[in-house]
Amino acid sequence: IDLNRNGVRQAEGLGFHAQIGDATQGDVLLHAHLEHAQAVVITIPDHRSALTILAHVRHIAPHAHVVVRSRNQIHSNAFERAGATMVIGDEEGVGDRLASHLSSWIQTSDETEA
Repeated sequence: IDLNRNGVRQAEGLGFHAQIGDATQGDVLLHAHLEHAQAVVITIPDHRSALTILAHVRHIAPHAHVVVRSRNQIHSNAFERAGATMVIGDEEGVGDRLASHLSSWIQTSDETEA
C-alpha cells in the first residue's frame, strides 16, 4: 500500500499485490485483505504514522510477521512495545555501511603500503 503510484507499479513488477492508499487508515488495510498477510513491512518515515499502521496490523492480522523501518533509533523501543517482530533502524544501517567501507579502505590502504 503506497500513496505513490510509481511505488505501487514497482511492487507489482516484483510480483507483489499492491494498491494505492493510505495505510494509516484501517479501512484501507481491510480492503487490502490484510488479515491474510503472512508478513508486513512498514517503511513510512514518520514514526507516529508507522505506529498507527502497526496498531492496525496487530489488530487485523495479529499472526503477521511485522518488520518496521525506524528512521531514528530513539523510536525502536516504541515499535517493539507496539508489537513489531523486527525493527531495522536507518541509523544502524548507515553505521554498518560506514564501518564496512572504512574497513575495506583500511585493508586496501594497508595492502598498498606493504
